[in-house]
Amino acid sequence: MYGCKDVASQADATDEQTEKSKLLREIREEVLKWTDCTDSKLSDFLIKYAHAQKMYGTALKLLLKQNSEGTAARGLDDSIIQLCDKMGLKHCAIALRESLPIKYPNDFQPF
Repeated sequence: MYGCKDVASQADATDEQTEKSKLLREIREEVLKWTDCTDSKLSDFLIKYAHAQKMYGTALKLLLKQNSEGTAARGLDDSIIQLCDKMGLKHCAIALRESLPIKYPNDFQPF
């Protein structure tokens, strides 16, 4: 059972998260006033924003777009796999994880 202090501390944590969420939203809106949302320089911020707001589909979309535009990067693929796992898309995560040796053969030893 929760004590009074536990409930109060949970309420404070929720209020703090709400304030951070509002602040992030304000920063995003201000940045988007001056830049285009499709700008590749802004995509890292938008990915982190979407992840912080638990908008995993948006974060996945931005990661896939970033991965397809440039050269393939192992870090991007790992982030995509983690998001697929978090969203419950286990079949996608497994397929992507099993394709890593084909995309990055130097990172894996055959025997």
